[in-house]
Amino acid sequence: MKIGIIADTHFGAKWNEDAYNQGREALLSASKECDMLIIPGDVFDKNLPGLNVLNQAVSIFTELRSIDWKIKINSADMPIAVIHGNHERRTKGNINPVQLLQSSRFFVDVHNNPTVFELNGEKVMVHGLGSVPDDYAKIALGALNLKPVGDCFNIFIFHQTMSEFVPITTDLMTMEDLPPGFDLYICGHIHKKVEVKDKNFLIPGSTVLTQMKKEEQETKGYFVYDTIAKDWEFKPIKCREFTFVELEFNDATPDQINNAITSKVDEIHSAYTGDSYPLIRFVLKGSLRSGLKKSDLVIDLSQWDGHVFVDRKFEFESLKSTVETLRELKNEKSSIKELGTALLVDKLKRNKCRIENPVGFFNCLVDDPDNIELVLIDKVVIEDNSNLDSTKSIEKSKSTGTDGAVENGKLIENNETVENNETNGNGETVGNNEPVGNGKPIENGKPINKKLDNAINDNESNQSTLF
Repeated sequence: MKIGIIADTHFGAKWNEDAYNQGREALLSASKECDMLIIPGDVFDKNLPGLNVLNQAVSIFTELRSIDWKIKINSADMPIAVIHGNHERRTKGNINPVQLLQSSRFFVDVHNNPTVFELNGEKVMVHGLGSVPDDYAKIALGALNLKPVGDCFNIFIFHQTMSEFVPITTDLMTMEDLPPGFDLYICGHIHKKVEVKDKNFLIPGSTVLTQMKKEEQETKGYFVYDTIAKDWEFKPIKCREFTFVELEFNDATPDQINNAITSKVDEIHSAYTGDSYPLIRFVLKGSLRSGLKKSDLVIDLSQWDGHVFVDRKFEFESLKSTVETLRELKNEKSSIKELGTALLVDKLKRNKCRIENPVGFFNCLVDDPDNIELVLIDKVVIEDNSNLDSTKSIEKSKSTGTDGAVENGKLIENNETVENNETNGNGETVGNNEPVGNGKPIENGKPINKKLDNAINDNESNQSTLF
């Protein structure tokens, strides 16, 4: 008997046209050369697919129904064995889309429902375990207590993560956990094709790109398994190509990065002869020009009509500096307060600012954060404001960079009056000798916060030796 094995068609996925066309080709092509089909999960991309997606799936299975299948079974019109995958799994008591299509007799759901398929006296029994949370996979296998039947070719199909192929944790199912004695093991869920000859173990991989991983550049397709020869063949399908590109930069400007991306896209396009351009994923690594932030890099992808994607994995100075600062302080066995103060100073330094007493200022942040902007006026000095928005610095921090003063609701800077009706940060107008905020007075044109000033002064002699 010849068995077509197609997995993870993901009808309704992000690129649904690709999912439909490629899944349809795999199913129809396999049906023309096989006696039965096996689909080990994730027929659909969602457990509640939309009506249009359901209609597409129904149309494909209706085409399959028109084939003159030689194998006849009582529970379905076609010899197709299916289980649900993790994308279709729903809570107990709720019907999933695999069960919905089974009710129309398109296939048989073999989850916890071993089913015999017979042709010319040869029997194939398919045992299935639909997707369960990975933490419960071993428990579910133990509960099912699956055993092969003596006079059949026994196949176990399931849809789980396995540690041999996705080593993310030691608690996953392994090949050693599989029930012994079966003639063939088939796993869905993993989108990369896998063949383990000595274990009679197959993973067909998905028929459509879903995660844009590097390994998904390989050819998509399905297996045809021969139960007499006990051998198989992989059959590729026509599918949209996917190109994964890593670009490394050093001290790069946004223009250099954009030019490199455009040049590579043009190169890929010029070599492509298909109906649709391939999907392209760029992974950008390395470093940007000193002083640039992540937000400074603007990449316009609209010119490529949704088939080019960019993943930025640059090392930014701010993150690198923070990590280095924390590492140094950890080695010096610094306290939590020292760690916090060090990060504050490091952040101010990167923004061209300095503070007279970082320890005292950090204490103010902790003790009275609601009024910290009153301290900002006197205690933070902007050394280079060329990259700052002067409007924001006035409105948000009230820092003038000089001996600024507040008078009649207006901020005075270099003897010039600047209109500002939110001088105390609380939407209250400030005037000479008038209460500010929570009753805080103005003295000599500057707001006073006795508690904060005392905190600063009390710590003048307690500067950390780290700074």
